[in-house]
Amino acid sequence: MNSMFQRVNEFLLATGFLCAVCLMSVQAQEKSREIYVRFKALKSVLAGPIERIYLPRSEYESLLKKADIKPGTAPPQKSVLRKARYDLLLHEDFASIKASLVVESLEQGLQLLPLKFVGVSVLKVTLDGEDAPVVRTNPQTITLILKRPGKFAVTMEVATPVRNAAA
Repeated sequence: MNSMFQRVNEFLLATGFLCAVCLMSVQAQEKSREIYVRFKALKSVLAGPIERIYLPRSEYESLLKKADIKPGTAPPQKSVLRKARYDLLLHEDFASIKASLVVESLEQGLQLLPLKFVGVSVLKVTLDGEDAPVVRTNPQTITLILKRPGKFAVTMEVATPVRNAAA
């Protein structure tokens, strides 16, 4: 009885080990996406306004190796708006808005961060508690100038006219 239990135990252990090895080899295989189209439907895939290039997978992989594509070291943007919170106070004929922003400059040197504010008058802008340099590049955009890399807390106070309509 004891030897029977031992054989079953060894069999289960060997089966578990074999399954683990098979799963690891399946996970190690490179994942690729291939789309199979029935021959009857191939004409509808090839026809249409979208221009495509069709080539064998081996040729595609060799072209990919020749391209030697590597990710760049520079960020895609030099400055970003990370977080925004707006507090609005409604007066009789205008609204005052306090914008609390978290911005980040990702590179050395002066960086420009355009912010879309349409139809507002800028009253005050601070960057980490100090007055911040801003430029109105066009009527819809206020550009914040960041002097060094890092995260900054920006507070903007703006005002906009309000129209009242009687119902």
